[in-house]
Amino acid sequence: MKAILVALALPFAAGCSLMRTVFGEENGYLFAGYDAVAVAGEEVDVKVRLQSGGLLKDRPDVPVRFHLGQRLLGEMLTDDEGCAAFRFRPPAPGDYVMTAEALPQAGRPQPPGPAQVLVACREPNAPLIIVDLDKTLVASGTREVLVGNPAPMPHSVEVMNRLAACFTPVYLTHRVDYFGPKSKAWLREHGYPRGPVLLAEAREFLKGSREFKTETLERLRLRFKGRIIGVGDKVSDARAYCANGIDAFLLVRPHEGADSQRRRDLASLRRRLPPGVQVVSDWREIEQAIMGRDRPQARIRNRPLNPDGKMEVLEKAPGDNNATPPEE
Repeated sequence: MKAILVALALPFAAGCSLMRTVFGEENGYLFAGYDAVAVAGEEVDVKVRLQSGGLLKDRPDVPVRFHLGQRLLGEMLTDDEGCAAFRFRPPAPGDYVMTAEALPQAGRPQPPGPAQVLVACREPNAPLIIVDLDKTLVASGTREVLVGNPAPMPHSVEVMNRLAACFTPVYLTHRVDYFGPKSKAWLREHGYPRGPVLLAEAREFLKGSREFKTETLERLRLRFKGRIIGVGDKVSDARAYCANGIDAFLLVRPHEGADSQRRRDLASLRRRLPPGVQVVSDWREIEQAIMGRDRPQARIRNRPLNPDGKMEVLEKAPGDNNATPPEE
């Protein structure tokens, strides 16, 4: 978390150009939509937030119009925190992509382009796949995410698109919500299937990844009773999934070092992971296990990590090490 907090401070000190690079500002504004997951029949908040300037100040009293397709849902002013929100009850299961438009005001800069909010409404028994971003779909770490153009994890795009035929994707990340527009743009540009992107608001971010994800997953699990699968790269991801009865996959990039080192790392990992977590090194292994074409429990239970770094199912509690997943 320290690395992310330091990184968040850099653009505020460096000016607008870096702010645009890091957060995806437009016309000096950051206009973010907050996606939501709904069970059929329930109301959810549809919310956007408008901020601007080098310190991303909240912009109150800006009129915002919400549309669903060509239908005007309403118009309201942003509040003291720059937020405009209303309650929405989806009429049936489906994806509802709403557009929020900040209206021009005399004496103020041209507002940013529209923000989108996705409300994914599903039946209570709908299967979900919960997926982390950094080092799970995104191959890079924090620095590349902030100021670079990170590449996708190998095979993740095609596998996620195939899995989306059976599961609703939900992208759950501990990134603070400032990164909402940039995160959504990255997923869209690389061709990942559509799904709500759930980020941490500032107070949630400060709790830490494990607590934020555990609480978010608990709210989902209370409403969705079907099969839920979780994929992440941290031990805390696996613990958050397991705490909510979610089938957990831990993506670990294989060590470049000697075989003996990889075995030691995996042994260290065993001592921290909850029972039943499946450790994988490649997105194709995740697909094989989920879709039933390959049953890793039967195939490699209790077997040490192969020399090529292939998956092993862990039965006892584990953690992290060097090239193994970090705790947070």
